[in-house]
Amino acid sequence: MARFNVQSSKKYTEKNHEGDVSYKLTPEMELYSLVCTSALQPTFYVSDTNDQLNRIKTALRKVDPLFAAKLAVYAREKMYLRTIPLVLTVELTKIYKGKDDLIRKLTRRVVQRADEITELLAYYVKANKKEPKVAETKGEHTTYKTIYGLSNQLKKGVKDVFESGVFNEYNYAKYS
Repeated sequence: MARFNVQSSKKYTEKNHEGDVSYKLTPEMELYSLVCTSALQPTFYVSDTNDQLNRIKTALRKVDPLFAAKLAVYAREKMYLRTIPLVLTVELTKIYKGKDDLIRKLTRRVVQRADEITELLAYYVKANKKEPKVAETKGEHTTYKTIYGLSNQLKKGVKDVFESGVFNEYNYAKYS
């Protein structure tokens, strides 16, 4: 008869935030854990939301972009999270340079309410701050315009959301 209760051959490999030894998670499990447990607001356990965000960004760079995209869709459609999938979408636009419209398709799946369009674009602007560039000079007066370089796939994804007919006048007026 086989024994089911055997000791694991895995060794404790790292220390957790409390300083105790723990098993090392794979990059995919680490990202999943961060997505499931991050509220991106101060809580009893985490007082700095930038720390949460930086940990998500670091974990995102370690995994396959397709996995991260699927995780964002899962978080939005099955876990009913709203902010984290938008954050994953914007952060993926920074690191993913594929030509297969992954970000475009992801944007269509993640944006399900009219107010999420503005939330997505607001986070994109916040996450991609650049120095303002001169837009126009007339005589002594110079007008500066901040240009954030919006991702083409993200533009097309937002355009698809607008053109899909999912939202009507009521939806747009509700979140104005």
